[in-house]
Amino acid sequence: MRDFIYRVIIPPQAIDMHGHMNNVYYFTLMQEAAFAHSAAVGDTVEAQYKRGEIWLIRKNGIKYIKSVKMMDEVFIHTYTQADGKATSSRYFEFKKDGEVIASGKTEFVYIDLEKNRPKAIPAEIIALYS
Repeated sequence: MRDFIYRVIIPPQAIDMHGHMNNVYYFTLMQEAAFAHSAAVGDTVEAQYKRGEIWLIRKNGIKYIKSVKMMDEVFIHTYTQADGKATSSRYFEFKKDGEVIASGKTEFVYIDLEKNRPKAIPAEIIALYS
């Protein structure tokens, strides 16, 4: 599994009425970190469509540990792990000042666009993230 670190400064639009980062924004950052990681290894959305295969989310979850405020610098450590023939999980660890503030997991299914059904993840795609 190839690790990836995504850095972000929390913008004003991420802040809720309590002055903390909104719960939904964590999922936005998970998506941004995942896209950045995939792009870094060459598995962009464009490449997926060109192959006729895409990743779709089956399940998303997050555990909140400490709050985040506007302009905080957050590092999101992410990596993937194949779970089955057509499934993979992506793990996330949010850190601020070196301390874990949240952790998350997204479960993906690899889909054949022509058949619109799950497909075994090709070895060369698994290798991109290994």
